[in-house]
Amino acid sequence: MIVSFTDDVDCDDKKNLYSWSFSQGTGPCIVNFRRGAIGGAIVFQVQVPTGTSASQSYSKPLRAQEGWFIEVVNSGLTMGMVDVG
Repeated sequence: MIVSFTDDVDCDDKKNLYSWSFSQGTGPCIVNFRRGAIGGAIVFQVQVPTGTSASQSYSKPLRAQEGWFIEVVNSGLTMGMVDVG
């Protein structure tokens, strides 16, 4: 399931992360991938400089038993996308 967003997104019912992509606009952006909820442990962090983009896909999905919570720390994100299932 592909989810597009510009702010925090709760995917706690989706345990597998297949890919992610972020486009950055007016300022730098930090995105935290957390286990299950906003208070969950940060599994990894993506930092996207101003005016750039970043993406990653996985041949074997990353798994979080509690599901995924994607936290957008800075408000400069133009568009985010995750493929979860």
